[in-house]
Amino acid sequence: NSDLFLDPSVVSFLMHQCDEEDEDDMSDLRRAWELPQPTDVKNESAIQSKPNEIQKKRLFVPINDQYASSRKSFVNPGGGSHWSFLFWDISICQSSGTESNMVTSKFFHFDSSNGYNSRAAKTTSKKLQKVLLSFWGNAIGISSDDINLVECKTPQQTNGCDCGLFALGVAQALAFADKSSETPDASELEFIVHYYFDKIGDVKSFGTNLRKIIGDDIRSLIISECERTCNY
Repeated sequence: NSDLFLDPSVVSFLMHQCDEEDEDDMSDLRRAWELPQPTDVKNESAIQSKPNEIQKKRLFVPINDQYASSRKSFVNPGGGSHWSFLFWDISICQSSGTESNMVTSKFFHFDSSNGYNSRAAKTTSKKLQKVLLSFWGNAIGISSDDINLVECKTPQQTNGCDCGLFALGVAQALAFADKSSETPDASELEFIVHYYFDKIGDVKSFGTNLRKIIGDDIRSLIISECERTCNY
């Protein structure tokens, strides 16, 4: 499975406790996230067996405005006042006869309070890319400061409390995005997100409707688990 949803506590660790100079910390993250591995360009036979093979990984990252804080100011885990959503797409291709891996690392930020979490999204993107770079070294020709981050057009909440639901809605919508293309296009992702929101309801009722859907799903899971237990 090329998709991975990062729990907020994992992102919090990355942003405020993880030491980017500590190889063990970085290794633990990249192994747990199963980031694509670089092809050994010296092993030509391996490359020829799977020419132009593309490795892909998509990470779904909840963004909190507290992630932009410094490590010293991060004294209340779970704080912050706004959630948004970051979609990270990594594509790696090694063609026979080339001397390097072709890597695309691209971030798409969806914010239901337009621009509020831009700084936090950029700060988090830099940290995420450092995990990738710790695995690849300088082989991919990009740096942690060379961030390809797109601020996407996002349905806007009409109150001060539905940001988390809007972020979950974006994640749900993008879970069905086409995985076959090498690098997704922002307009394509925006269309998918807006289509999903329109299907759930207008922006004023989206939070209420999604709460009902989540509640129904939880009840269904509880009933299924009870039935399974009773059958034993």
